Amino acid sequence: MMVLQKEEESFSETLRKCQRSINRTAAKVKDGVFPGEAAYNLVHQFGFPLEMLLTVLEMRGLKYDEHVFLALEQMKRRLGVQQKTKTKVTVSSDFVRLLENAGISPTDDSYKYNYSVEDGNNYIVPCVTAEVKAIILNGQLVSEGPSKQFVECALVLDRTCFYSEAGGQDADSGIVSTIKESVAVTPHELCIVHDVKSMGGYVFHIGRLVKVAVGDHVTVHVDHEKRKELMVNHTATHLLNFALRSVLGKIEQNGSNVVKDHLRFNFTWLEALNKAQVQMIEKIVRDQISRDCEVFTKESPREDAFTVEGLRYLSNQSYSPSVRVVSAGADVDSMLENPDGGAAMESSVELCGGTHVVRTGHIGNFVLLKDVQHSLCVRSVTALTGRAADEAVEYGMNVAQDLAQLAKDVQQGVTTDNLDVLLERNAKIRNALASVHLSKRMLLENLAKDISVNLKSMSNRVLQSSKVDIEAYCQKLVNEKRNNKFVVAKLPNHKKKIKPTAYLHHFVDVPVLLLIKHTATSGPSEHHFAACVPTGSKLDALKWLRLLNRPLGGKHGGDASFALGKVVGCEDNIEAAMDMASKYAERILREE
Repeated sequence: MMVLQKEEESFSETLRKCQRSINRTAAKVKDGVFPGEAAYNLVHQFGFPLEMLLTVLEMRGLKYDEHVFLALEQMKRRLGVQQKTKTKVTVSSDFVRLLENAGISPTDDSYKYNYSVEDGNNYIVPCVTAEVKAIILNGQLVSEGPSKQFVECALVLDRTCFYSEAGGQDADSGIVSTIKESVAVTPHELCIVHDVKSMGGYVFHIGRLVKVAVGDHVTVHVDHEKRKELMVNHTATHLLNFALRSVLGKIEQNGSNVVKDHLRFNFTWLEALNKAQVQMIEKIVRDQISRDCEVFTKESPREDAFTVEGLRYLSNQSYSPSVRVVSAGADVDSMLENPDGGAAMESSVELCGGTHVVRTGHIGNFVLLKDVQHSLCVRSVTALTGRAADEAVEYGMNVAQDLAQLAKDVQQGVTTDNLDVLLERNAKIRNALASVHLSKRMLLENLAKDISVNLKSMSNRVLQSSKVDIEAYCQKLVNEKRNNKFVVAKLPNHKKKIKPTAYLHHFVDVPVLLLIKHTATSGPSEHHFAACVPTGSKLDALKWLRLLNRPLGGKHGGDASFALGKVVGCEDNIEAAMDMASKYAERILREE
């Protein structure tokens, strides 16, 4: 019932968002045609039904640009085909049949668990000597790779220490060399492996192949650095799973993704995590790391493992008769002997075929980076470990310092002189805040919001004050030049794009040419001109403005009574141009 309610609420919110988007876009339509790009985004990005969109537009008397809409749909289909054909080797059941029909035995990949730790925290995966059993190129078995150029292929060995993508953990990468006990090989004597897949008991090493033949004896080299980062993040994922269960109660894993630079964990939950929950989850994970618990792994009969109270496993997954138990801190043998002892309730114990660090202390630091809705009733959290987590913490501290300094500067006062700088700093900090790790971002968001509100309020007061200053300046000009035959004046600068036409009403009886400068936060400033002459005057507003504007390279338009112009930049020439306009008006009006 709760899921159905959540679906209804989610769909209603989507409709409201789409309706607001339609209103904004329709308000800008002048030719009765709703933009095809906007229609495409509503349908394909937000899931707004096309039939409903057409009905809404018809009620407004609008049509949509069908040609653009269909062109975008066609481009999407072509792009999808390109993405699907980008990978040259796609492992399928056809590969398995080829190997079985050729009488090739499955790959022994037990060596992927054979690794050791040296110098405290340096993981080594020993090389494995293997025999090339098959090479699959363009979907066919071949006896050897081409000798002249690298070609994508799938290499099958009798044994390997590579971990193939499984259980959410990314695959290893490395090289397969025809020179034993050496990684100092030439490009013509190796296979550079960038992906590893397994199917039907076979392990397919996918990569660029040169001069390797079936029957060759090769040495398999795993990228140690990538493997360690994968193991660190995989063990951290288990600790995160345990922490989520400890804080939120009953949750179910709904997928995970373990790659070298981050980890992602999906779980069933309705709402976004709050600040207290995020802080507690991070604390539990860090406590397990700081205790430097031993990570136990053991193969066990499935029935025995399932008797352990608190064991975590995927309820929708089928497990083989023999399973691998991974435990952080609790001895697996002891748990199997006493399955009701509750040890798995106090630590992370899961069924897992992935690779892991041997001690939790090897993980290093841990922070949650994001918490987003993955799908209906499923949240997705992203986390960082080790050096990446340290860098995230430092980044968060730097943003916090910048935010605190901005708050102090805003509190000291906003003026016309510092408004642009403060607004620019605030925009940069708000953008930076989006990349701060989750717990720190939650602590800073209220302060950032308060600063933005205060800055906007003060900015409005400064701009309003500036308007008042311009009005007062115009009145002063009227009093000072009451007996003048014309007025050429530069009004005070303003941050907003207020046109000088707003102040022409002060000068109704004489020809007037006004300039106002709009200062910009970034880029060149703009100078806007307006010229207006009363009926019967010898001055021509357009000619007057053209005389001023042409040397500056600006734009202008209008007629004999009223004209507008704009110049971008040209700061050094403005005064000279204004003086020229004054002399021109003086000469023309002298003849009246």
